[in-house]
Amino acid sequence: MSRFLSKIIIYLITALSINIAFIFILSYFDHDMIKRIESLKFTNKKYNALVFGNSLALDGIDTKYLNENGISSYNFAISGANIATNLVQLKEYLKNNEKPDLVVLCLSTCLGSYYEGPEIEEIHPIVKYTRSFEVKDLNFPLSIFRWKILELGKILFSKNHRNAKVVEGQYKSEKKIIDISSFKRNSFNIELLEKSQSLRSFSNYCQKKEIKIIFIDMPGFKSTRYDNISNDEEHKLFGNHLYPCNTIKIGNVFDSQNDWIANSHLNKYGAYKFSKITLFKIVSMNCSKEPKITTKSIQTHQGSN
Repeated sequence: MSRFLSKIIIYLITALSINIAFIFILSYFDHDMIKRIESLKFTNKKYNALVFGNSLALDGIDTKYLNENGISSYNFAISGANIATNLVQLKEYLKNNEKPDLVVLCLSTCLGSYYEGPEIEEIHPIVKYTRSFEVKDLNFPLSIFRWKILELGKILFSKNHRNAKVVEGQYKSEKKIIDISSFKRNSFNIELLEKSQSLRSFSNYCQKKEIKIIFIDMPGFKSTRYDNISNDEEHKLFGNHLYPCNTIKIGNVFDSQNDWIANSHLNKYGAYKFSKITLFKIVSMNCSKEPKITTKSIQTHQGSN
C-alpha cells in the first residue's frame, strides 16, 4: 500500500513539475500569453484607441504605426478569440484604466460566415485561465493549452517564429506566403452581422459606457474579397460605423508575394501598408485626430517596422 501511495505521489509531483515548467515557458515564449500578461498589468492607462478581434487583427493592425503618428493605441486581439472574449477583455481593462476615445472591433468575414450558426460564448482559454482561479476550474495547463505545444514547436524549429515580436499588442512576423487564390464573386451581407448577439452585446456595452465603437471587416486573400460593397460608402451596424475593408479596391494595394503570413492573415509588411493607407485615416477620423501624413498613393516599405 505504501509503495502504491509513493508511486501516486511521485506521479503527481512529476505531473505538477512538468505543468509548472510548461506554463513558465508559455509565459516567456508564447505571443498570446506574453501580451495577455502585459495587458493585465495596465493601470491608469489612457489610450485613444483600443483594438479587439482575433488573429486577423492580431497580425494585421499595426498599433505601433498608430502610436508613432499621434494615436495612442494597443492591440488586444488574441488568436482564436471570439466576441464574447473581446468583451471580457474590454471590461477587465476598464476596471483599472480610463475609457478610450474609440474601440475598434475587427471582424473576419473573409474566414467564413461564422455568425450564421450558434455563436460560441466560451471564453478563450488564455483569458479564462489568467482571469481568475476557482477550484472547479482546476486543470493541468498541458490539458488546457495542448494546442500551444505545436506553437512552441514552431518557435523552436522556425527562424521566422523565433524572430517574431509582439509590439504594442501586434504580432509582427516577417514570414511570407504567396496568395495564389483567384478573384471570385463574393457578396458582403450586413444582415448576417446584425443577427450576431455577441456583436450586439459588445456594441450595447460600449454605448452604455459612452465609448465610441467602430467595426472594421479585415482584408483577406483575393478569393475572399467582396465586389458588391465599397468602403467609400457609409455603412452602419447597430448604429455604429462599419468599414468593409475586404474589398477589391483596398485589396489591390497588397502584394500577393510579400504581404501575407497565412491564409488571409497579413504579415508585418501587409499590416504596415494596411494601417498606413486605410486604417490610420479611419481611426484618426473617428478619434477626431488630424492625420499627420498623407494616406494616398503610398508605396510599399518592405524594410519598415
